[in-house]
Amino acid sequence: MAVLHARLWMCCVVVVPFALASAQDTPPACIAQGTPEFQATRPSPLDSLTFAIGGKTAKVCYSRPSVRGRMVFDSLVQYGKAWRTGANEPTMIHLPVAAEIAGAKLAPGRYLIMTVPNAGDWQIVFNTTDAIDPARMLENLVPVTTGTAKSERTDTHVEKMTIRAAGTPTPSELILEWEKTRVRIPIKAS
Repeated sequence: MAVLHARLWMCCVVVVPFALASAQDTPPACIAQGTPEFQATRPSPLDSLTFAIGGKTAKVCYSRPSVRGRMVFDSLVQYGKAWRTGANEPTMIHLPVAAEIAGAKLAPGRYLIMTVPNAGDWQIVFNTTDAIDPARMLENLVPVTTGTAKSERTDTHVEKMTIRAAGTPTPSELILEWEKTRVRIPIKAS
């Protein structure tokens, strides 16, 4: 019996580190509130973006509000005021490596992204929270650092807010687009 326990223990010692390493390379699932039925029909659907940084996979989770005929910037989303950068749940970025985003230096981890829109530069505000429930996250923000990104007006109308990566072979910027506004957020491993 002792030999069996020793073999089982050795098996666990070998398997657990491998499982932990695999889990660290896979970004976590995005967290959304509500039933699957609500998720399928909500006006601002949950979306995500994965991209390579420092040889690993990072992930942005966000909700995609629509313009729906409204004036967005400096109206629905007011200039000079903090915005959750989407709708519903807070926008989150999961960084597997140290990175510099919008000039802000960040350690590996999960950050909630708030932005302060303006006609020119935007502030990109990174926060942490111990809260796991999306409804509680915005109530328990701990500021980490702030960066700055350039915004520009575009001729192209973007109905649903979108965050995408640009640059090759790895992205050099995250691009936020909505209505007729584009925000270029520089990003690199540090």
